[in-house]
Amino acid sequence: MIRESETLPCPLTDDEWAERSDHCARLLAERDTFAAQAKADAKENKDELAKMDESIRELSKEIRDRRTWRDVQVRTSPDYEEGVMQTVRCDTGEVIRTRPLTLDEKQQKLPSMEPVDDDAQDHDIAKDDAPRPRGRGRKAKAEAAVEDY
Repeated sequence: MIRESETLPCPLTDDEWAERSDHCARLLAERDTFAAQAKADAKENKDELAKMDESIRELSKEIRDRRTWRDVQVRTSPDYEEGVMQTVRCDTGEVIRTRPLTLDEKQQKLPSMEPVDDDAQDHDIAKDDAPRPRGRGRKAKAEAAVEDY
């Protein structure tokens, strides 16, 4: 006679049933927690992959175009002969932008003109707005004008 072992169905004892029930409930809770964490990790991983993809695209464009964007000093000055305002790179002298001069920009200041004191201007305006003494009527004014002529 040959003795062997085979795996065959057997009924569970009450203790085995209780132990397996408890173990299954714990596993189900762990699985739910793991699935939720995996979903959160997947979103985080997806966001990280999107950032990497964006960086790769930016670098690829710079490599392909052989140039990048940097802050560069520029100067903007009027060209009165051409009637335009030009923006020029200070590092290369390249004109990067040209636009027509505005009406205010076309109005050049004379070299001898100095800024006017705002307080003095206000005083002059106030003097001009002051009420004038009333004198002769219209007829007298008209006669005086004819005499002056």
